[in-house]
Amino acid sequence: PHLMQDLDTYLGGKEWLIGNSVTWADFYWEICSTTLLVFKPDLLDIHPRLVTLRKKVQAIPAIANWIKRRPQTKL
Repeated sequence: PHLMQDLDTYLGGKEWLIGNSVTWADFYWEICSTTLLVFKPDLLDIHPRLVTLRKKVQAIPAIANWIKRRPQTKL
């Protein structure tokens, strides 16, 4: 729980985790958060900025296309 708060605070009002455009850190956040949410679905309920970041990464056309066609697994 503290890590999510720390990450949320670090993100603050920024659009991306590092710099002014998407980086591997944003992609890594999306991957990690997707897995974590399988085990704790309410993990981000009090961290709307982190949810927004996930959605921004997932909206990137190449990522959105992969999400649509990737194999469906529990993780």
